Amino acid sequence: MNIAKATYCVRRVCTILFVILSVLCLSWPLASMAKKRALLIGISHYPQTTRNNPCTWTNIHGSNDVRLLRGTLQKQGFRITTLTNAQATEEAFKALDGHAPDALHIATHGFAISTMQQYDNSPFAQSRTAFTPNGNYMMWSGLVLAGGNNAWQCKPLPKGVEDGILTADEISRLDLSHTRLVVLSACETARGHIDNTDGVWGLQRAFKQAGAGTIVMTLWKVSDETTCMFMTEFYRQLANGLNTRQALKRARTYLIEQGATDPYYWAAFVAID
Repeated sequence: MNIAKATYCVRRVCTILFVILSVLCLSWPLASMAKKRALLIGISHYPQTTRNNPCTWTNIHGSNDVRLLRGTLQKQGFRITTLTNAQATEEAFKALDGHAPDALHIATHGFAISTMQQYDNSPFAQSRTAFTPNGNYMMWSGLVLAGGNNAWQCKPLPKGVEDGILTADEISRLDLSHTRLVVLSACETARGHIDNTDGVWGLQRAFKQAGAGTIVMTLWKVSDETTCMFMTEFYRQLANGLNTRQALKRARTYLIEQGATDPYYWAAFVAID
């Protein structure tokens, strides 16, 4: 094959992953959700971060992503609510139970513990459940919200305050059935414990069990810059009337056109209906 003339399938084929639980949902363009509610959650600053400490979460550009996306959604008639940094608490997320928004965007750190080495490096995981074949796998994946660094390092928490680590198990217990689009702008949100019979136990299973529609996630660690470029183009294409599958394909192609030709940069982003 002539490598110089080769093109990636993403330029010609629209790919998507499907999961069947009870109902197979459709992918929706933003135009079909006009005058609906959107919640944008973004965290950039993680207090208690310790330099060169692998057991702490470092600062990223989550709240910056939210500011960029807010204008795009407002132009489509969305009623926007934003929760950034200290506002983006676990309590605030759990308050969505039963009356979630139509669109939910979360820009923060994600985690998925699937090996013994990862478990050994996570005081949080060790404090919650043993690494055994019968363990609660939904405790090993999640999202880091405000204050999460303290819990991740097993530091004492103020009385009556959630720990800031929103696990897949906790998400699965909520009612998010009103949410038609979930975008997880975080690392490894499509990963989790793999069971030969039941598939992947992680955030994707959690949001589907909670009743959410289409979920956009990542398969591995992605850079802040690449993610920001992808999300900006993804929402721009949704605003232009494309559905989720089409917008995902166009955003991937956009990264390639901007010079991020290695699949490492653009193939991490996937969607599940």
